[in-house]
Order: sequence, then C-alpha cells, then structure tokens
Amino acid sequence: MSADKFDALLKKLDISTKDMAEFINVDRSYVIRVRNGSRVLRRGGHASVRMINGLYEYCVYTKKLGQLKKIIGCGEDNAAVVIDALTRYLYGGSGEMSEKPAKNTDTKQKKDEYFSYRLKAVMELTDLSNIRLSRLINVDPSLISRWRGGMSIPRDSKMQEHLCRTLIKRVCMGSGADELARILSLPAEELEVEEHGVKCLKKWLFGRQPGNNAIVESLLAGIDNMSPADKMTALPFEEAANRIDVNDKAEVYTGIDGMRRAVIRLLGNAVENRYRELFLYSDQSMEWLTGDRSYLIKWFSLMSEALKRGTRIKIIHNIDRGTAEMTGAIKNWLPLYMTGNINSYYSTRLNGSRFSNTLFLAPGHACIYNNHVSGFEELARYSYYTSAEDLEKCGEMFDMLMKNCRELIKIELPHRMKKMNSSIIETNGVNVIQNRLSLATMPDALADRFAENMSDANRMEFYSERDIQKRRYAANLKSGYVCEFIPLPDENSLRGGRVAADSCISGLYYTPQLLAKHLEAIIRLMEQRENYNFIVLPNTLLSNSRLVIGEKNVIINHFSTPKADFVMDHPLMRSAFAVYAEDLRQQYGMSKNACIKRLRRYL
Repeated sequence: MSADKFDALLKKLDISTKDMAEFINVDRSYVIRVRNGSRVLRRGGHASVRMINGLYEYCVYTKKLGQLKKIIGCGEDNAAVVIDALTRYLYGGSGEMSEKPAKNTDTKQKKDEYFSYRLKAVMELTDLSNIRLSRLINVDPSLISRWRGGMSIPRDSKMQEHLCRTLIKRVCMGSGADELARILSLPAEELEVEEHGVKCLKKWLFGRQPGNNAIVESLLAGIDNMSPADKMTALPFEEAANRIDVNDKAEVYTGIDGMRRAVIRLLGNAVENRYRELFLYSDQSMEWLTGDRSYLIKWFSLMSEALKRGTRIKIIHNIDRGTAEMTGAIKNWLPLYMTGNINSYYSTRLNGSRFSNTLFLAPGHACIYNNHVSGFEELARYSYYTSAEDLEKCGEMFDMLMKNCRELIKIELPHRMKKMNSSIIETNGVNVIQNRLSLATMPDALADRFAENMSDANRMEFYSERDIQKRRYAANLKSGYVCEFIPLPDENSLRGGRVAADSCISGLYYTPQLLAKHLEAIIRLMEQRENYNFIVLPNTLLSNSRLVIGEKNVIINHFSTPKADFVMDHPLMRSAFAVYAEDLRQQYGMSKNACIKRLRRYL
C-alpha cells in the first residue's frame, strides 16, 4: 500500500490517526506506521483488508462516503465496488510505492474452493442432487462430489459451458430464476436469454469476486460489539410524536417531509392504541429516514415504544443489491431486533429500478401507500388510508408480497436459545470461529474439574451446553469435517489466570496445567481424525461471540448482554461466510504436524 496515498487520503477526509485506530480497534502506533511507510501492508492480506474495509466503514459512519468516492473516482454505490476501487487507488497506478505481490501457491486451491461454494448455492436453487446433475451433464456422480467438495474444478471450456447451460435451463424451468438473477446482479429477463445467462453464470461460477469479506467482517463486528448501550437514547413519547401529526386527518402527504409526518402519525397511533401488528415494506431510498438524525431518533423512539407495548412487526427488507444490503439491513435493525417482536424477511422476487414503492400497514387501522418514479421523492404523494375497503386491499397486497418471501434472519433470545441450538446441527461440515477453546474438545476429566464447585443449576447448564457442542462435532466428524479457528493465549494472560474457558458459566479460568490438558486432547483429536483441523489465529477476531459456518446455516452466538443467537440461511450469505472462512484457512492454516508442534509449546 502506498503510504503517501494513504496518508494524503486520511488528510483529505479529515480522519485523525486516533479516530482511525479506535474505529478498527488497533493501537494508534500501528496506524502511524502505515501512514509513514514503516509498516507495509501486503495487498489482499488480512491487515490490508481490515484497514481498507475499516476506512470504507468509517466513511459510511461519518457520512463521508460521497467525498471518498469523489477522491478515488468511483461512481458506484455498491459496497464491494467502492472497496475494490479504494484498493486499486491505494495500490495501483504509476509511481506508487506498491510492494511486490507475494507468491501464492494456493491460487488454484482457492479458485476451486470459491467455485465449490457457488456451485452448491446454484444446485440448491435448482433442487439438484449430485446424481441428478451428473445425469444431466453425463458425468460420474463422484465428479460432482469432488467439485462440490472443492477438490477439483472443470478445466475444459466446453464442460464449463455445458454445466452452465444445463443449470440455466434448469433454473428457468423452476422457481429459482429471480434468486439466481439477484446473485448474478442482473434483471431476471436477461437470465432468460440463454446465451447471455450462460455467459454471466460462467463468469460468476469460475471467477473470484472479492469484496464480500468486508461485508461479512462489518456484520460480525456489529453483532460482536453489540451491547445495551448501543441503543439510541429514546425520547419521551410526547417529544417523539408531534401531537398535531398524531391527530392529523389528512388523506394525502407530499414529498419526503410529508412521508415523515405520515410515519409519525402511524407509529404514534400504534403506540397510543397498542396496535397488534405492523407490516412494513419499502424499496424507496432510505434518505427519508437516515437523512435527518433528529427524525431518525424520533422514529427509533416510537418503534421502540410500540415494540415494548407488544406490537409485532413483519418487515420485508429491500436487499436487491446483494449481500451488502442484507448485512446493512441486519446491522441497522439490531437494537430493535433484540425485543424479540420483529420477524424480518427478504423477497425472492427481483425489484425493478424505475419505480419505488412503500406499504406501511397497521391491519384494521391505517396504511401509508405510495408508488412513484425513483428519484422524484419530493414530488411523491403518499396516501394515508383508514377505510376498511382500502385497508383490505392493502392487506391483500402485503399478503401477495409475503408469498414470495423467506426469513432473512432468525433471532432467538435466551429462553429459546438452547432449544434452537440443539435442533440446528449440521452434518456436512462446520467451520467454528471463536476466541476460546471449545467445550466440544474439552476432555471429560477437565469438564468434571470445572464443574466441581458449581451450583446444581449451573452444573446442569454447563453440561447441557457441552453436550450440544459435542453432538454438533460428532455429527460432522462422522460424515463431514470440523475446522476450528481459535487464537492461543499469551503467557502473561495464562499465568495471571485471565484465560477463560468456553462456557455459559462465567468465572471459569485455565491454569497452565489445565490448559495443557485441553490442548493434549486437541492434539489427540488431530492425530486420530483426518477430518478435524485446528487453525491458530494470530489475534482475536470475535470477543463476545461464536461463529458457526455450516453448509445449510450460519449461526452467530452472542454471549454477552444482550444474549442472542442469530441464524441465517440465505444462499448468498452462506456463500459469503464460507469464502470468509476459506480465506482465513488459506491465510493462517498450516500442516497438522506444524500445528501440533505449535500446540506442544504449551505442554
């Protein structure tokens, strides 16, 4: 990375070393070294990705994204595109202090892995098993299995085209066309033009698409750092809800200001009259909500109060621009999700780009409805319906939308977390990323030692959690694999008794002797099971959470208050997290012998 360009960019954006360091959670001296060139970040390396993604996220957070895009010459809004342009700005061009690219002997293997994740996603959309696909393209089923397992990739151009043409035809025959079109970022009607669809699918299946790691890391950081203090300070009802707006009888509201007043009216009445449900959909620009901080706080206050009073909300998130939209939707709604009264969905049908639509419905009470040409929000007219006939029609429209929706994220709060975790156990392989040695690999004698002085209730909870983790690992080791990504403690923390055990019960800490017992068990597991791998992370990626990436689900267990489990099964999200885990494996993985040798240092 060009230190001169990085330093100049921070100056142009008026970003201090202190602010940058605090935002990406590193020491100030680290940012100073990057700025003066004494610390060179390798392009594509974890440190480089973290710095560039952090700079992008900081600009979004401080509303400097427009200024950043102008400086780097990027006219797109898509997060991945902007991050890619920022990377090229800092590394590319003549006369730059760019470093020599590091040799990468794993390029072929990486490409195989990315292909496998995408092939799995498309096969799921087309409801194809290995055997059914093998028959369609006339190959042995074991070859499909190797493709899906990342062990090989079709090299012959004719086979690649034959595979893509078969998948395109299969998609267009079924119900997955809209979903695949979204993944490929093109209109569904273009997918139906076979040659164009084949070309786009081939490019996506067999090419690397960087950028999603930034989105994954941003979402993980949002959940991992979540705390009760994250909520905005809610205003009292009378301050958030203008009495004139709440009691208004208007039938039409004009422009963004009109929409804002209509929403205050709807939410204010939802609070006062304890509406049972709110159904929300809008693909309009979010400027009406986020463009005015004072209004955003009023909206948040009324939403929070409605949820406290028992209103249940169904929201269909607008995620048509891909993974960035999905993660952004989840992050922005996190504080409200934690009430447990929100169900979030995404539509499997593609949205157009010419018109914007809004449908905010309180069944039996009121509805805000609008359709306007995109970009003409100030001229838009928002109808406020209260008649039974109009509300019935609006309800039918929302029901029609829901028929093509799937749940975007499941959030389980403490009273149901154990039940959910025990029922979601993958069998095809899992990647587990956390900051502590897992209970699943803890030997029985060590678990009994920790449980000795617990109360009966805590002991029962401790063994119950351990049983869930052990069953998850056993199921995957039987027919798939388990790969753990965990940092090892430093000696000072270990000697000071500050290395905590992975447990729902606080106050459990390793001594050097107890840690050695656990690592001995991990070493035995590595030696006995070829499909178990342990990857040592150089630092903690998640402080308060565990990430479990399976073939069917991604689960994020958040341990600190507020406790919650987040489950995502959207194919695009699973693919993004799978690639994230693979990048970590490629960056920090080592041979089993080398890893065992490193673990033995603690024995």
